[in-house]
Amino acid sequence: MKEQNCEQWVTGFIEDIWNNNRIEMLSKYLHEDFIDYSLPCGLQNAKGLSAYLMELKKNICHKTKIQKLTVMQDLVVVDLKILLSPLPDPEDIEFCNKAGETMSGYRMFKMLGNQIIAHWEYLEHSVCN
Repeated sequence: MKEQNCEQWVTGFIEDIWNNNRIEMLSKYLHEDFIDYSLPCGLQNAKGLSAYLMELKKNICHKTKIQKLTVMQDLVVVDLKILLSPLPDPEDIEFCNKAGETMSGYRMFKMLGNQIIAHWEYLEHSVCN
């Protein structure tokens, strides 16, 4: 896959899947042998990622901002910030006092053909906004 295509593919994955919760589009981006090394054993495939994302969107509002993206052959490294805040719970009178957080770190994607076959992440501690 060409460098520009890798960059567009990973950017599209982050926008569609992470930022816009279009979980139904996972099969477009992920190779059938996809492994997500950031998830616990037993959840490291596309179904596990889907389950994780479904659970996450019930409780957390999140937006990934790409700071820098580097392509090295079939590896794409994304320097990023993730803005997080809890979703409001109608019964939580303290919700207004909960601060959002910003996490920073890296996501790495290995490409095979025109799909993502592997993912790793390193996220640094959160900072309250």
